[in-house]
Amino acid sequence: MSVVVEDDEGNRLLITKGAVEELFNISTCVEVRGEVLERLPEYDLKRKALVDQLNAQGFRVIAVAYKPLPSSGDVAYSVADESDMILKGFLAFLDPPKESAPEALRQAQPVQRAGKDTHRR
Repeated sequence: MSVVVEDDEGNRLLITKGAVEELFNISTCVEVRGEVLERLPEYDLKRKALVDQLNAQGFRVIAVAYKPLPSSGDVAYSVADESDMILKGFLAFLDPPKESAPEALRQAQPVQRAGKDTHRR
């Protein structure tokens, strides 16, 4: 999902959030301590390891990227604009199961067993 924001001086920024792999695919640079740098494979491995570690701890992780846009008049933006992004970082949050999840799983078990029996025939 992307949004375009504009400040009081007319500067526009496209901000995108989404699945980590998807944002890796559309980002060519990364911001580190306020400096925009080219993405390097060895650091991408470290980023992926961090995301995997957070996932293993039960966190849901999404990435955030951005890019400056021209400030000229009314423009129609599209998915094609989501390219050459600058990876800003990750958001990690707990996304616990709903309270109804245990009951839904219990109810699904007989259906799963029936499906397995059907496949054995």
